[in-house]
Amino acid sequence: MKAVDQAGRDVRQVLEADDDLYLVMPKIGDFAQIAFTVPPLRAGRARTFILKAKGYYDVHLDGQGEPQTEALAKMNEPGQSIRLAMKEFLKMRDRSSENIIRKP
Repeated sequence: MKAVDQAGRDVRQVLEADDDLYLVMPKIGDFAQIAFTVPPLRAGRARTFILKAKGYYDVHLDGQGEPQTEALAKMNEPGQSIRLAMKEFLKMRDRSSENIIRKP
């Protein structure tokens, strides 16, 4: 397994064990990239993965733009913060993929 943060630091030790260590990402844009080897996909099969994670999340607000009162009102709904994060991630991914030059 490989796990590195946005600065290229190895963060495996923090992520591997079920303990009281947390990967702290205090700034907007901080991330961890995890890669691991998977068995070959057998013919006629599909692949699915499930992530089991624990910890906590402090919302980082930059205080710019219009207040998103509708989104904030839904934050007490179970899973809402994850759905909102996924929506924002997909928008960010789509914007970044527009800058990739693909060879014909």
